[in-house]
Amino acid sequence: MTNITIQSLIKQISTMSKIINITEENGILTLKHPKKRNKWSFFWIFIASIFFTVITGDISNFGIGGLCFSLVLGTVMSIPLMLQNREVSLTIDEKFITIEYSSSNDNGDKIIKEMFANENIKRIYAVSKQKYSIYNHYELWIENYKGEETKILGKEEGFVVKKEEIVCKAVDEIRQFLSKNKYLKPKKEVVQKISTPKVKVLKSINNKTITPPRKVTKEQDTAKLKIQDLREGVLFDFHNENWEVIGQVQYDWKLENTDTLYQIKNQRNQISLLFVAQNMAVYTAWIEERVSQYELIEHQLDKVSQNLPVKFTFRESVFLKEHFNVGHEFASKSKNGVKIKQWKYLSEDRKESLRILEHEDKDTFVFWGEKIEEFEFSNILLS
Repeated sequence: MTNITIQSLIKQISTMSKIINITEENGILTLKHPKKRNKWSFFWIFIASIFFTVITGDISNFGIGGLCFSLVLGTVMSIPLMLQNREVSLTIDEKFITIEYSSSNDNGDKIIKEMFANENIKRIYAVSKQKYSIYNHYELWIENYKGEETKILGKEEGFVVKKEEIVCKAVDEIRQFLSKNKYLKPKKEVVQKISTPKVKVLKSINNKTITPPRKVTKEQDTAKLKIQDLREGVLFDFHNENWEVIGQVQYDWKLENTDTLYQIKNQRNQISLLFVAQNMAVYTAWIEERVSQYELIEHQLDKVSQNLPVKFTFRESVFLKEHFNVGHEFASKSKNGVKIKQWKYLSEDRKESLRILEHEDKDTFVFWGEKIEEFEFSNILLS
């Protein structure tokens, strides 16, 4: 590609098609595919009307039936032009490539957001999907260091670009931006080249689609450590014994709260589970145990469904449904989240909890816990 300034390239793209708008501000590149309206529907309906009149040979007999036929035929002929009808954006900052697009449902448009971590992306490229000329369009794809390829933008997301020069210049713009800002952090891994004979690669840039864990700020001052500041290696006193955190599982919920399940070990090598739940700025601790498979089956909790009761009895205590959450689970030091659902129950006196978790592979885990107060912990220290 010849030497072209970013400003002139943006101007060329905007002037040529007004299909893709690209802006750069404060180290962030934004590519927008604006919402388009079909201006040709009535034209096709008019053509269909003339067609119907010609084949009937009698304009006076056009009537209601002819009008209905014209509307249907005109709508069908307009479908290819109605593909480009949603607003789509691609944003690149220091850490993520973010895709946002709208998806129609029964309640109107729903905004879908997908994020891809820069450090896991090997390359971004455009491909041609040209089965029939009327449906010709281009898609944006990414490939990770394992050779896994993922489409990030295409017709299904509302991204419909039919001109090769438009998508090529857009990918070149992304390449220049990433190169200039050094946002990509490629891993030094040898990856076998994977051929893609079914797609035509137009432009590519060297660069796994993952859901990264939410960054949680932990206090570093040893004099100020609280229960929410625990992490692997931290020591503390509990019930006249010294304990160490030896593992943890982080739960990032859609409603922004982050809970943590800690595996702790005392000096007698006894293992226990400590669950710290967040509700905005309030943290609640529970000593938990995994419910056995026998109890799951006995209480019909081995197969979780959306129809769980609001109230039921477990271990002679009456439990009431507290809330339902969806989010991602991260094992110790994991950088890729597993989708998870959680049904949370509390006993009537709110001193016992029951967490029912269902993973995306449909495995079910249940934890029963007893509430403990923060003052029961002392001497929380960094090892």
